[in-house]
Amino acid sequence: MVQMAASGLNYDIRKRIFSQHLMDMSQLAESARQIEKLNAEKDKLKKSVKQPHTGSERYYRNDKERYPRKDKDHHIALVEEEEYDDDIDDDVPIQDIHLAELKSGPPY
Repeated sequence: MVQMAASGLNYDIRKRIFSQHLMDMSQLAESARQIEKLNAEKDKLKKSVKQPHTGSERYYRNDKERYPRKDKDHHIALVEEEEYDDDIDDDVPIQDIHLAELKSGPPY
């Protein structure tokens, strides 16, 4: 009798009840109520999640998708050098510059 009643239920409920051994109709009814309650909660949560309203809005899985890498264009400006001003370097005498401070190599 329980098997006949269980076969008439929704597919979702039958799928979840299939692995359970039900002795009487009250267990079947209780299991069906619990599953329906869980499905109702699940539907309620799905409706509460904000869905995009227009085609321009989109949900992204991660930041790489949101901000794709763009090819960077490097522009170099050539500046013509005007006549050299000796007035700028007059503040620091040449003897005060230490060669140890002027190492070649990466700046870091």
